[in-house]
Parts: sequence; structure tokens; C-alpha cells
Amino acid sequence: MINLRVVSFALRGLYWLTRVMLYGLVAGTIGFGVVALAFRYWLLPNIEQYREDIAAAISRAAGQKVAIGAISAGWDGLRPHLGLKDVQVFDRQGRPALSLSRIENTLSWASLIHLEPRFFVLEIDRPALDVRRDSHGVIFVAGIALNQSREEAGFSDWLLRQTHIIVNGASITWRDELRGTPPLELASVSLRVENHGKRHRFGLKAMPPAHLAAPLDLRGDLSGPSVADWRQWRGELFAQLDYTDLAAWRTWVPLPVGLAQGKGAVRAWVGFDRGEVTELTADLALADVKARLARELPQLDMTGLQGRIGWKSLDGGFEISTRKLGLATRDGLAVRPVDFLLRLVPGGGPARPRSELRANALDLDPLLRLSAYLPFTPSVRERLIQLAPQGNVYDVAAKWEGEWPAPAQYTVKGRFENLGIRAFGAIPAFSGVSGNVDGNEKGGSFNLNSRNAVLELPRVFREALAFDTLTAQSGWSNRGGQTELKLSNVSFSNAHLAGNVYGSYRTVAEGPGIIDLTGSLTRAEARFAGRYIPLVVSSPTRDWLDRAILSGASQDVRLRLKGNLAD
Repeated sequence: MINLRVVSFALRGLYWLTRVMLYGLVAGTIGFGVVALAFRYWLLPNIEQYREDIAAAISRAAGQKVAIGAISAGWDGLRPHLGLKDVQVFDRQGRPALSLSRIENTLSWASLIHLEPRFFVLEIDRPALDVRRDSHGVIFVAGIALNQSREEAGFSDWLLRQTHIIVNGASITWRDELRGTPPLELASVSLRVENHGKRHRFGLKAMPPAHLAAPLDLRGDLSGPSVADWRQWRGELFAQLDYTDLAAWRTWVPLPVGLAQGKGAVRAWVGFDRGEVTELTADLALADVKARLARELPQLDMTGLQGRIGWKSLDGGFEISTRKLGLATRDGLAVRPVDFLLRLVPGGGPARPRSELRANALDLDPLLRLSAYLPFTPSVRERLIQLAPQGNVYDVAAKWEGEWPAPAQYTVKGRFENLGIRAFGAIPAFSGVSGNVDGNEKGGSFNLNSRNAVLELPRVFREALAFDTLTAQSGWSNRGGQTELKLSNVSFSNAHLAGNVYGSYRTVAEGPGIIDLTGSLTRAEARFAGRYIPLVVSSPTRDWLDRAILSGASQDVRLRLKGNLAD
């Protein structure tokens, strides 16, 4: 049953709570109205009388002495508006460090809550700022140190508490005593800063010297509590230059990845966390580029470089990626635009090294020639030289765990055209092979559709086997350290023969392996039979075939080969 006394008590409580909330709302509204009226009819018309009090309040909030020459007031909508003239900020020694002829401010009502001057909009016109980094790495803006202790970062942190900061028509001079560089002048600087708690976003446009670059566009989205703790900040920076001379910038800016020179357009995104760069992405359209991708590598001299390149830090490893990146070197090497990703993460403890490779299109011959300039591990670079890959691969996706060239796990998938490599382990040398592959360490499948292919089996045949056409649907499996190859349908033809085979082949610990093969020839020239007789047949027999058969042909040859090839 419903307890009427409880219901009655709850209703009375709700009634009184509603009355209190209404009275509070009315009182708050009246209080805000009184404050607004006081601002409008008492404080703002007589604002000049309170100039010293306002300067003292700003000084207390900023932690540095601030003087105001003149002050005027008005309204910006529902917010009070203050105009300050001849504003001076003094350093710790009491010397004028920053002089501003005029500042426009829209006061925030949050000032009443925080009991310090808070501006909704702080607008500064045509300041001249001297920015300096001393020999100890401390950065000063107009004599005010930015990266000092929290106790001394009052003015800088007070600026970060203002909602909007706008600077128009500024000029900035950058002096770097740590690097010992000449001054860098930036003209026509406009800056907009938005602060919301620990998040700070800004946009800056400036005109560098003409020999350096076109107008600079710099933006940032940062997160951090205090200028004094700048090493704890994280965020992303963006820069755009429609034209720049990278070599000229090196005087003031430490360029990444050993980029020594280059002229053209650049857009760059830089991510950082706790004072360390964690990610870099750049859109490039450059000419006359010289770069060194690692300290121990030779310099790469390029006539042109276009596309996007990215780098990311990963658990002690790294990731390099490109998008439509193409280049041409001074010695005539050209790489077509490619989407590429290489991820290398070293192992630690029980964890194995992890790697990944993806590419939409790769021309292997230029890649081999570029391997001396790319940040491959020594084992990968040595294996590339041994294999000497040729041809093109498309839509490649490969992952592996463990040390190359014998990973514990791997997956590979992709298409290839005119592929060729030198012999490697149990893999024979071949060239001109086209098809696709999909497999892993346990097994997989591949299909061939090749023209003018060459296969070298020096332990089986005395000469390389050349084919005008070669097609196959095949698969393989690995069990117990042995590899089994299954040939579903292999068709071939050349000037000497044409036919097809199917069957299987399995490696063994000792010897050439075990085979079970069935084949037929629809065309065969008898005088070339010796070339296709396996080496397990004695040399005198093969020599006799070469001498004895002078001519002849067949349109119906059948072959059945089964057993251990050693026998």
C-alpha cells in the first residue's frame, strides 16, 4: 500500500526545494543586475579613477608589475570593454620588458568568480616583440622568461588563462644565443590564441624574409597546465609554406631526417609528447633535394621529390609511410608515386620483433638501388643484395614476427609482374614470373601467368629452363621442417616443347626430395631432349642423347615420375 504520510512529506520537501531554487535564481539575477548596473553607471564612467587599482590587480594575477598609462571603458554586448594605452610589463629586476601602445580588452564576468582580471578578448595592435633564447636554453619574450619555474611563470600563465588573445600587425625578432645564429625578422605577424582550461589552440601568420619563404602559416593544438612545465605538454603543430628554401632555414631550425637542402612547397604536421617528437607528416613538392635518412647512411641527391611522407615512434621502433611519393635522383633513378608503409618494432624479453610491409605498387629494381640510402637493418639490406629482386609487385601486404630472414610467423599477400630473384636457400633463381601469392608460415597458394619466364634449377637440370608461356595453380605446406609443393595444373611451352604436368614434390632432410609427377607433351623436339633430362641421370647418358638424336618430333609424350629423386 502507498504510505500517504511519506507521499505528503516528499511533496512538502519538493515544494520547499523549489521555493529555495526560485529565490536563489531571483537573488542571483538581482545580484548580477546590481553588478551590471554598478559597472554601467558607476565604475565604467569613472574607470580612469581606478586605473592604478586595475594595474595592481593585473600585476597580482600575472606575478609581474604592470603599469597602465591611460584607460577608457565601454560595452561589448553584455560584457564591459576596456581600452588600455601605454601598457608596460616589467621584469623581475623592475626594468621595462614589454611596451604596448594600445590594448583592447573585453572583460569576462569570470573575473568575479576567480577574483582576478580575466578577459574574454585581449587584443593587441602592432607590438614589436624581441624573442630570445639564451645560452642556457631559456626563452625570453621581451625580456620575460617563459620556461622558468612555476613561481616565476606568473605573467605567462596568466596569459594562458585569458579566453581569446588576438595580436595584429606585430613584428618579431628571434635571437638564438644557444645556436649562435644571426637575428631572424618576421613581419606582418597576426596571432590568435584560444585558451580553454589546459587546452590551448593558436594560429599564426607571418612574413619571413623573401629569400627564406613565402608567407608562413603556423597552427597548434596543445595541452599543458603551465609554461613552466612545458616538457609535460603534448599536442600537434602544423606549418605551411607555399615556397621555402630549406637549406636557408637550417640556420635557425634543426631540420628532420638529415634534410640538407631543397626548394619548393611544404606542409608539415608534428606531434609531440613530453618534449619528444612522436610523429611527423609532411606533404612535399621539392626540387634539388639532398637528404640523409640516418646518420650512418650516405646522402641521397634528388632532382625532385613529391608526395607525402610520414614517420612515427613505436615502442622503441618506428613506422615510415608514404602516399603518392615519387622521386628522381641526380644519377637518373626514378621511383613512380607509391603508397608504402614499413613498420619495425624490436622485441624485448619474451616478445619477438614485429614488422609489417604494405605497398600498392613497387618497382623492385629502383628499390634495390635505393637500399643503400634507406634505413633498413643490416640483415635486410644484405638479403636484398643477395636476392637482387627485379620486376614489379602490387597490393603487397606482409607481416612477420621474429628475426629476418627466418621469422617465426609471417603472412604475405600480393601480385607480381616479371618478378625475378637470385637463388636463395631452397628457392631457385627465376625471372619473368607473373602471378599472385597468398600464404603464411604454415602454407599457402600461388598462381602463375607468365610470358618469357626463366627458371634455374642447377641441382636438377644442367641448363636454365626458358618458357614462352608458363601458367600454374599451385600450393605449398610446411610441416615438421619439411615443405610440400602441390602442382594442380602447370602448362608450359617454348621452342622445344609444349605440355602440362601435375603432382607433388616434398623436401627431405637429405637429398633432392621426393616427387610424384604426371605429365604429357603435345609437342616435343627430340634433338633437345638432353636439356630436359634431370642431372640424376648419368652424364654419359645425357651426352649420348645430345650426340645420337639428330632430328624427330612427337605430339604425344606421357611422363610418370614417382619416388625419391636420389634414386
